[in-house]
Amino acid sequence: MELRVDRTKCVLKKLHEEDNGYVEASPAERFSMVWELTKQAWAFMGINAEQRL
Repeated sequence: MELRVDRTKCVLKKLHEEDNGYVEASPAERFSMVWELTKQAWAFMGINAEQRL
């Protein structure tokens, strides 16, 4: 199955300033951010990431 994008309904925008992705946060805060993304990614597969093995 091939997905096609209707290019009349999307716009490509470029940032003028370069974003290096650095987040001003403590290691615990950064871990917490990544953990939320991890739980969401596993949820897409129908798996509860917080369930103990």
